[in-house]
Amino acid sequence: MKGKVLVFFILIGTFVAGSPAISQQTAKERRAEMGRLIAKHFGVIENSANMQYDQLEAENEKLKETLERFRVELIRGKDSFRYKGLYLAHSTDNKLCIASWDTKLGGTMVDFTTMAIHRTASGQVKSRVIVDSTDDNVGNTLMHYDKIYSVKTGNKTLYLCHGFGQGSSSLAWQELWAYTIVKNELVNAEIFPGEKANLFIEFDTQKSKGKTVPPIQLMENGQRLSYPIADEKGGYSGKMGMLILRDGVYN
Repeated sequence: MKGKVLVFFILIGTFVAGSPAISQQTAKERRAEMGRLIAKHFGVIENSANMQYDQLEAENEKLKETLERFRVELIRGKDSFRYKGLYLAHSTDNKLCIASWDTKLGGTMVDFTTMAIHRTASGQVKSRVIVDSTDDNVGNTLMHYDKIYSVKTGNKTLYLCHGFGQGSSSLAWQELWAYTIVKNELVNAEIFPGEKANLFIEFDTQKSKGKTVPPIQLMENGQRLSYPIADEKGGYSGKMGMLILRDGVYN
């Protein structure tokens, strides 16, 4: 299950943007073109029931190429920017943007994939697809990100990316993934208990007795982190745990 996931992040082609003057188009024209192309891709992807698998896979690859092409516009955007089918989250310093979408390649199961776009110290903008290797041999992240927290610790910034996933109709999870930028590369930060780069929370909603599960929350500029706790049956207990950031790690 997802809770036993062993995750490796693989760089699926790194793309770099230098000067923002990529073409003769104005910024407004490029944003308009980006919006049209994204809408076009999702118009095809949403029609997955009438497509062959290889056709759907090819359209998702075209969408990735479009996001890579417009990575500068995406990282300059805001969370309020909305495109049909695309979840966007930005860090407050605009150095990291996460884009997630349902590829529809999972059939009846949700199959999210995620692209990370980050800005280097020299001002370049790079993008990569985040890939999970799991015990089920599932390649995509299977979750969408909705928020990025920026946390200062020492002389570096931690980017804590929060998202949700659904393993089945009753097993929902949420995760917090930690990243930092080292030598112009986006890397995982192993800051959670057990020297992990993620905090994984899963509940059986059928055993939660109607309780609404709150999201993981950061307080005091990320110095404290609260998370919901499961009971002995795997449902939400109604209680929250607390982690404190000390010397760059949560305990």
